[in-house]
Amino acid sequence: MSTFLVKNVVMQQGEVERALIVTLVQQGSGATATFGASEEREVDRHELANLVAIETVRVFRWDEATNTFSLGDRVSRKPGQEEYLMSVDAAGKPTPELFDLPTFTPAAPD
Repeated sequence: MSTFLVKNVVMQQGEVERALIVTLVQQGSGATATFGASEEREVDRHELANLVAIETVRVFRWDEATNTFSLGDRVSRKPGQEEYLMSVDAAGKPTPELFDLPTFTPAAPD
């Protein structure tokens, strides 16, 4: 099972339309394990919603002052709206964390 991290989003009418994601990568194990992130890729909300259904997806928080990252809240589908996403805390309560991520300019279509 993989853990995907949402780094940046494109919002449209108050909803996540596109996102930049990375996969959390562990190298080694135990006390010597180190973690990093795969190369980022851009996905639309449908692909992200599908990932949420089968994998762990978390908000990615980057602290530029310390040059470190931490895992934020879990990304989930909105109840009854499979294509719309939200972030939720450990108790399942909605949070604004996903919508507060930095935005990006989507790649031009091929």
